[in-house]
This record gives sequence, structure tokens and C-alpha cells, in this order.
Amino acid sequence: MEICTVDWKAISGLVSAIIGATVAWAISEKWRGQKASEEISKECKELWTKLDELEKLYNILDDLRELPVGLEYKSNIKDKFEIRKLFFSNVKEWTYLNLSKLEYIKVLTNNDEILVKNVDLLTSNLDSFYTQRLLQRFINDNDLQDHVKNNEVLSNIKNLKNSLVPFIKFSKST
Repeated sequence: MEICTVDWKAISGLVSAIIGATVAWAISEKWRGQKASEEISKECKELWTKLDELEKLYNILDDLRELPVGLEYKSNIKDKFEIRKLFFSNVKEWTYLNLSKLEYIKVLTNNDEILVKNVDLLTSNLDSFYTQRLLQRFINDNDLQDHVKNNEVLSNIKNLKNSLVPFIKFSKST
């Protein structure tokens, strides 16, 4: 009868190598996921700042209603015209510079359903903005906020910011 003996010294080296490689692989995967989350968070924070800028642009429209108009306020008529002109040119510039960032955030977050919905709503508002820009000469100052969907855009900006929060705080990953 033969007795089978195992060389535990040789096996322990092999087991140690396998365990070490597995731990190294697990750590690298965890690190890669963490770096991806940090990148998403950074991009979401930058978009938040850009959305703040857009929000300020739309809040400027409140200034139009507050400026009195009449013969004694001729300078205010020029101010209103300048505010309108600045509003339309600044929103156009913001859209030009940040539309791709909105699309990039959708990709980064693996097309998170809530975030995509909010990005699409804001993008739709900005698309219709161009039509309003063409009609700006025919829009009364008091109606301008309605025509550029001021309240809707501000609401969509707020909703988009709220959908960015989980990614900024790392509480939601892709």
C-alpha cells in the first residue's frame, strides 16, 4: 500500500501567489471605480457651476420688469434694450459652450434615467430659445419671460441640479 504525501511547502507558495494576485486585482478594480466616480463628480460640479451661470442669465429678465418706462425714463428704455440684447447673446453663448458638456454628462453617468430626462428637458428649452431669439424684436418686454419659457427653464435647471447631487456626493455610481 502506497501512502500519498503532499508537499505542503510547494503548495503554500502557490496559494500565497494566487491570494496575492487576487487581492491586487480586487484593489485595482476598486481604485478604478473610485477614480471613475471622482471624474464624474468633478464633471458634475463643473456643470453645476455652468448651470448657475445660466440661471443668473434667466434671472436677469426680472430686471426688465422692474425698470419703469415713460418719457421721464428714456435712459431706461436703452437699459431694457441692452438687457434684452445681453440676455439673448449670453444665453446663445452659454448654449454654444455647454451643450456638449450636457451630452457628455449623460454618457459619463451611463445614461442615468432621471439625469437624462432633466438634460433633455433643458436642451429642449434651449432649442426653442433660438426661435424666440429670432422673434425677439416682436416680443413685448412684459411677455419676454413667457416667450423664453423663463419659469420653465429655471425649474428645469433646478431639477437638473438636483439630479446631479447624487453623483457629486458619490452616493450614486455608474
